[in-house]
Amino acid sequence: MGKELQKRKERRGNTLHVDVNRLKGKTVERGMTGEEMAKELGISQSTYYRKLGSGGVTFTLAQTFKIADILNLSESERIAIFFAD
Repeated sequence: MGKELQKRKERRGNTLHVDVNRLKGKTVERGMTGEEMAKELGISQSTYYRKLGSGGVTFTLAQTFKIADILNLSESERIAIFFAD
């Protein structure tokens, strides 16, 4: 984990504040659908959309790491999406 990501994590107390719009944008930018993302995460499409609808707060930490890997997000993109202000 990068230094900036670690700093934000410490300040936030491990709470995720997901920028759902940015996450959706990156998913589309990478040419993926919600259905494909759900399949990669091993969850149903409806569960994936429910998680997005809740502001992303119900994504597990493991799921956020997997999403970041699937979308090949840089550290700054990970911070912007998963630790949104």
